[in-house]
Amino acid sequence: MKLLRGTAVFLLTIILAITIFILSLSLALNYFLYPGIYFKAFEKADLYPYIDKNLNNSQIFIAFPKEGSRPIIENILSNFIEYMRSNTNTLNLSVTIDQDKLRGFFLNSINKTRVCLPNQNPFNEKDPCLPKDKSPSEFLDEFLEDRNLSFLESDQVDLTKVYSIESGSDGRENIDKIRRYVSKYNLLQIMLLVVSIVSLTLIYIIQRPNNKKFLRTVSIIFIIVSLSIFTLTYSINNLSDNIPLKEPILTSLLNEAINVFNNKLMIFSLSLSILAILLFVTSFFVSKNLKSKTPNKPNKK
Repeated sequence: MKLLRGTAVFLLTIILAITIFILSLSLALNYFLYPGIYFKAFEKADLYPYIDKNLNNSQIFIAFPKEGSRPIIENILSNFIEYMRSNTNTLNLSVTIDQDKLRGFFLNSINKTRVCLPNQNPFNEKDPCLPKDKSPSEFLDEFLEDRNLSFLESDQVDLTKVYSIESGSDGRENIDKIRRYVSKYNLLQIMLLVVSIVSLTLIYIIQRPNNKKFLRTVSIIFIIVSLSIFTLTYSINNLSDNIPLKEPILTSLLNEAINVFNNKLMIFSLSLSILAILLFVTSFFVSKNLKSKTPNKPNKK
């Protein structure tokens, strides 16, 4: 019987250690389902100044506020992650565009277009041309009407349509697949928590006559998991140093994301170590047996 109990405790100890280890990783990864971790990485990597610096040299027609690109990036990312967490069923990626800048871009392109030859279709998809009797502005309005394009009629543009991830598209279907995986990931966390509680309870039941043994068993499990997490953070740091990236800004972003992730893991590792020490110290101040000692009854003469 003693051998059977010892074997059961050993197996439950392995299960508990593995589930706590995986649960710690999943909780650390869970931070990537919230925008705050990205905002911190962007800020430390100086991404916002980098984007603002290159805005004037790119064909971007978004109307940026005085604060620069930061409010727009954070709003789009927050809405996207909220959709991925299934907190909303609407993927809102609308932005305000600079209509004057966008119209100026089209007019500049039309000015470079050659004049139409006799009987040539100016709206030909492969080879459009500018009619002789039309100004660039008039032709632009007619061209947009012919193509049924209305983005110059409103100062709001839905980026889901721009990047072909609107509802019903193949792009949206791929995003929704990942969204379903995220839901299963959240369910996995609940299952790991339940397995951990059940394993811990069973260990307690098996070792219940001996409080000291139970507390020390749990403290050893926590120490093992804590050291495993610490070793993992060290390995991740070494791995990140060997990932070649051409753009320095990408290297900086990757390093900051890894640092934030490792910091979360270190918090879990430190918490488990402290809890293990407290349990081990407590084991010296508790009685070995939970059963209350009943006073000896006097012998009846």
